[in-house]
Parts: sequence; structure tokens; C-alpha cells
Amino acid sequence: MTKTARPSKPAWAIALKKRREKMGSQEDVAARADVSQSLISQIERGVQHPLGVSVERFGRLLAALEWSSSEFSRETGIDLSVDILLKKEGDKTYEVIQVKRSAPLPPGLEAAIKIYGKRFEDLQDPVWQQYLAGFNWRSGQPQNPEAWLDLYRDLVRAGVEPGEA
Repeated sequence: MTKTARPSKPAWAIALKKRREKMGSQEDVAARADVSQSLISQIERGVQHPLGVSVERFGRLLAALEWSSSEFSRETGIDLSVDILLKKEGDKTYEVIQVKRSAPLPPGLEAAIKIYGKRFEDLQDPVWQQYLAGFNWRSGQPQNPEAWLDLYRDLVRAGVEPGEA
């Protein structure tokens, strides 16, 4: 009698489980993401591919795991080719507000995020980053970190909220 070897879990399932264990129980993460505990279990066992669920559910799961789209791709090996931008609603739920292809951030903006991101936390927000990167100036984009910070502060003073119509 020969034993049939069980297929091993995909690397993405192992990475998701490892991340989830850092964030709490399946039930805790499911409650924060507003998804079922069984969905999380299926993903961790490799039965359900994480991209086989709706963008909204997937986005809420990423938020509950405190993973950005790029961190998810790096840790799981699954290339999303999109950024899922989220808006927090209360303490636990998240609303997907935008799904878009990532464009690399301009070098000056990346430097501004590194230099000023702790003091100006919105600079670490992907929604603000993409908004700033796509902002059209008459004279072109800022080139240095200080100019990017000035642009951000001017927009905040003007009451601009990225994502609002």
C-alpha cells in the first residue's frame, strides 16, 4: 500500500497565516475585516486563492492584516499589479475607495515621505501619495523633498482631502 503525499500549501497561504497569527486569531481578524472566519481558514489552507474574492473583501482583509498592496505582494509572491486604497470607517471596518495601477512615486516625493513622514503622517498614506504624485502643476512636478512638503502643506491648508470629488 502506497501513501499519497498531501500537496503542500502554497507559499502565499503560509505567508498569510503567519501574518494573521501576528495580528490575532482568525475570529479577531475576520471581525476586523468583516469577512467570515471560514474564508480566512480556507485561504490559510490554500483552498481559496486570496484573489478569488471580491476586491472589497480582499481590501478589508489586507487592512485587517495591516498590509499594503506592495507588502502583500512582497510577502506572498502574488503580484497584484494594483494598489487597493482604503478608507477606515470606525475602529474595525474599511471601505475600498480606489483600486488603481501603481505608478512609481517620483524620487523627490519618496525622499519627502522618508524625511517628513513621521511628522506629517498623511504622507505615509497611499491615497495622499498617489494624489500628490498625480497632481498637475503649471511648472511641472516638484523636484526636491522640501518642495513636495510645501505642496502637501498647501493642499492641507486649502482643506483638500484626496479622494473627495
